[in-house]
Amino acid sequence: MKLVHDEIGSTDFKYWENSLFDYPEKQLLQGLKAAEDWSGFLTLGDFRKLCEKPARAPYHSKFKALPVKAIDGKELKSRLSKMRDELGL
Repeated sequence: MKLVHDEIGSTDFKYWENSLFDYPEKQLLQGLKAAEDWSGFLTLGDFRKLCEKPARAPYHSKFKALPVKAIDGKELKSRLSKMRDELGL
């Protein structure tokens, strides 16, 4: 399929350029990547929606665990006994 676009500097080009100035480059690149799979006529409103979509839903990302530092046996026992004393166990 051949890409169809207006010349740089044309009225449509300037309209799109002025309508998308509020998006950072990262979001514009995200919209361009999402538009690769687009079939049919891509309107400015459709492209803005593609730019606004999160690249990946937050619930699909991996959970980042906190780093765990190994504790030696004596330190572990002293912390446990301190917690037991504070809890009254």
